Amino acid sequence: MRIKGNFGLIAKLYLLALSIFSAIRILFFVRELGHINSANNDVTNILRGFLMGLRFDIVVSGYILILPALVFFILGFFKTEVKGIYRFFFWWIFLLFSVSFFIAAVDIPYFDQFFAHVSMGAFEWTDSPEFVAKMIFQEPKIYLFIVVAFIAILFFYWRLKRIFAQRDAVRPKNYWVHGISSILVLGLMFLGIRGRTSAKSPIRIGTAYFCNDPFLNKLGLNPTFCLLRSYLDELKPGKKHVEFMDEQEALSLVKKYYHIGVPPNENASPIARLITPSLPSNQKYNVVLIIMESMAAAKMERHGNNNHLTPFLDSLSHQSLYFDHCYSAGIHTFNGLFSTLVSFPALYRKHPLYDLKPFDGIATTLRKKGYTTTFFSNHDTQFDNMEAFFLTNGFEKVYSQKDYPAKEVKSSLGVTDDYLFRFALPVLDELSQKNKPFLATFMTASDHVPYYIPDYFKPHNSNAKEQITEFADWSLSQFFAKAQTKDWFDHTIFVLLGDHGTPTNVKYDVSLNYHHIPLIFYAPKLLNPNVISHIAGQIDCFPTTMGVLRQPYINSTLGIDLVTEQRPYIFINGDDKLAVLDDEFLLIYNGENSVKLHKYKVLDQKDYAKDFPEKVDEMLEYMKANLQTYQYIDEHLAK
Repeated sequence: MRIKGNFGLIAKLYLLALSIFSAIRILFFVRELGHINSANNDVTNILRGFLMGLRFDIVVSGYILILPALVFFILGFFKTEVKGIYRFFFWWIFLLFSVSFFIAAVDIPYFDQFFAHVSMGAFEWTDSPEFVAKMIFQEPKIYLFIVVAFIAILFFYWRLKRIFAQRDAVRPKNYWVHGISSILVLGLMFLGIRGRTSAKSPIRIGTAYFCNDPFLNKLGLNPTFCLLRSYLDELKPGKKHVEFMDEQEALSLVKKYYHIGVPPNENASPIARLITPSLPSNQKYNVVLIIMESMAAAKMERHGNNNHLTPFLDSLSHQSLYFDHCYSAGIHTFNGLFSTLVSFPALYRKHPLYDLKPFDGIATTLRKKGYTTTFFSNHDTQFDNMEAFFLTNGFEKVYSQKDYPAKEVKSSLGVTDDYLFRFALPVLDELSQKNKPFLATFMTASDHVPYYIPDYFKPHNSNAKEQITEFADWSLSQFFAKAQTKDWFDHTIFVLLGDHGTPTNVKYDVSLNYHHIPLIFYAPKLLNPNVISHIAGQIDCFPTTMGVLRQPYINSTLGIDLVTEQRPYIFINGDDKLAVLDDEFLLIYNGENSVKLHKYKVLDQKDYAKDFPEKVDEMLEYMKANLQTYQYIDEHLAK
């Protein structure tokens, strides 16, 4: 069959490349079949994995073919053939696809060794990339897959030559039709490269995560995509390696700060400690954790705001165990999610949700104790790689924009908060019927641009920023009003906190209102109202929740139970700067030669660093030891 024109040429090249990628994926699947969990070993999930693989293969193929396609379509407007151009792009296509096929083939034994697709880590393992190379090439089976790669490359070369040899230089009869057709085809190719139609986020590694089976989640990934993605991630400033102090010195200091003795077992983290409540509970209570978008403490009346933005949240806080001196880990939602769920801090511009490392956080710990674990999000959870991170860290089910009716999606942030809660209530009812306790975690979104306020809500304020906060608060009130009628309500502990605040009334290089957030534990039949004013952070949410539940567990985090323990300082991240707070001082750190110390409680903007050098040293040491320890855990223990 001879190909008519450049459109047929590009189509044939796509089909050839995708068929070879698919063949290698089938070999990968057969080779790693034993990794499939029996509970997920059904045809539907397997097919979804292969279909996901096709999407990623189209992305890689599109990047390679987009430039040849553009040039070929432009050549269609010329009357004479430019054969040298086709010869050049023959080798362009052959070489780039050959490299991709080689990576895909040798990725199979690499995956077998590490249960991960090849990444830049293969070249940067500890201090010796030779270590990984030896492990790979000392395995005789690697050579089998090198042979597979060369067979794939030889087959590709043979078919590629035939495709180009059979090409017909067909001149278009109508140049307008040719131009419009070229634009449409190039548009489809760009869509294939982007991998998704959602305006919020293009395709990313987390897109492949669709179930709880880690192998099937990885089945759809194209190894070339993974390798290039890891390379680009390595170039990000947030990947820099902090060197505040020696790792062992940091561990020693952290053990002193947190009163950590001998780890509970030889395989435990060096900061692990067995937590045994003085009065353990025989009942496992449900947990509803609500992480509120942009909910700064400064928006609440109890913290001085007189615009009546949060009447419900204020009322709830007075009926709860309330921590009025709590701070977010960073200024991004991904910082808040990470630190709240796994109790580790934010580190400069590092984006921890992309690493897909499992930590012993709240979902993992409660799941081990027999809880069902569910996450609810308003929008597309491919954004910030959230869904993949949640599934990696103990959540069994993630509800997001894909699960809601299209008519309820009002903006790029998905559905409104009130709809999110309405959708979740019957799900919680169903979970409560399973004779198992549940952890239900919400990440709200309405209080974030682009603002959407439905017609049925009538705010009191005229400013849009204040109106949307009113709506977010009202949505919470609607949820609790309905939850109070449920059988599971009296057996549930509600935990509410902000993912971060908002940068209002900025007095210092780090906006405290961007970090000062409410932290509320509400269970009217279980907890007495009280206010605890010592310093606290998002990283303390998980251990404090376990303390309120009165459940024994191993705490391998940098968080503490705020009811039974106190920390001297909390540390926060402003991306390009760090800060440390206690009950009086705010220290802002911009580097070794830039440290400022302020008495923030009285809004004093004077720099007291030279007046209190010992205080500066103590605060810096605490922050640096904690962050260095987190980096050590992240790099050496989290897998």
